[in-house]
Amino acid sequence: MVVLVQDFFYTGNLIPNLNAIIIVLIPKVSGANSMGDFFLIALANSQFKMITKFLGDRLVVIAMRIISVRQRGFVCNRHISDCVIVAS
Repeated sequence: MVVLVQDFFYTGNLIPNLNAIIIVLIPKVSGANSMGDFFLIALANSQFKMITKFLGDRLVVIAMRIISVRQRGFVCNRHISDCVIVAS
């Protein structure tokens, strides 16, 4: 697992389907027939989760310098709802 993550950071290449997710529906009740009757479980590849977490942690350091103060969503201490309030 560690080798695959290190390889991504050295080469920038991901193996095919590394970011594939398997979605599983587990019935909550016997005879389930609607979506509300199921638990939705998403099984994601742990290597892909690690790579995205590491990239996110690295981007946090420079995000405030490269993202405009007018951009509100997806930045720590900023909220997309601020834009709605300013617009109204």
